[in-house]
Amino acid sequence: GLGQSALGHYEEAAKTYQTYLSMQPYLPALYNNLGQVFEKTGQMDAAEKAYRDGLVHFFGYGRGVLLNNLAALYKKQGREKEAFKIYEEEESHLLAEGHHNLGLMYAERGDYDRALTMYEEALQQDPHMAVVYFSMGGVRLLQGEFERAAEQYETFLKNWTGVPDYVRDAQLRLRQMYPVLGNRYLKAGDWKKAEFVYQRLVGLGGASAEVYANLAMIYGRSGAYIPALDAGNRALSLNETFAPAHFALATLYDQMGKPDGALKHYRRFVALHQTEDPLLTRARQRIDALAR
Repeated sequence: GLGQSALGHYEEAAKTYQTYLSMQPYLPALYNNLGQVFEKTGQMDAAEKAYRDGLVHFFGYGRGVLLNNLAALYKKQGREKEAFKIYEEEESHLLAEGHHNLGLMYAERGDYDRALTMYEEALQQDPHMAVVYFSMGGVRLLQGEFERAAEQYETFLKNWTGVPDYVRDAQLRLRQMYPVLGNRYLKAGDWKKAEFVYQRLVGLGGASAEVYANLAMIYGRSGAYIPALDAGNRALSLNETFAPAHFALATLYDQMGKPDGALKHYRRFVALHQTEDPLLTRARQRIDALAR
């Protein structure tokens, strides 16, 4: 039966499984496999009956597999309420995949706390089920907990080996969250976390003039002038009129004792940044001092 199914000979596989069941009707795997081949041939009613017949007999490990496949069948048919009822009523028998699926359904209903509880249960049963981290990240994102969401997505990316669509989506969400987190860390003076976030943005293909300008400032604070200048110039290569990048480069040249470079970028900053604020005042003061 397994061989026929693997070859795509689903009708033959179904006949083989039915023959086996006539001789050995107490094997959960047979009902499960029979239901799956019926699904492959579009016989949804027969698949449902196979799964339900299996559930009549089994209350151990096999029950969890059958429950999950029956609920998944209902979801495919748009019978969401019936799928949810199965998962919820049979929670104690669910395996990791079932807990994950129930968590997804709770999340769809906006019950984020229960969703997270189901995801945690799934990970307790199968710590290597990486897709759960993706789902947890999604819930944390919906809750506005960007830092925890980012941690979950990063864990997912480290462990996922499946289809690349999930990777693309996780990276996209990180590119959306990290600019917000980076600005938050800068305001809090947490330079280490800010540096990590902006470096990750570069690695994720989410670099912008602002990202490089912030890296220039962060590197400069630690005296790493070569990478700081490189970051500042990369910012200008993306947007030559980005005033903060000119200010960052001006400050770097000023700290390095190179007045020509400092004056050039301070003046460019003043020309571009016309809002009266402490940065503009500082730039004008340094221009006056360096031009003497």
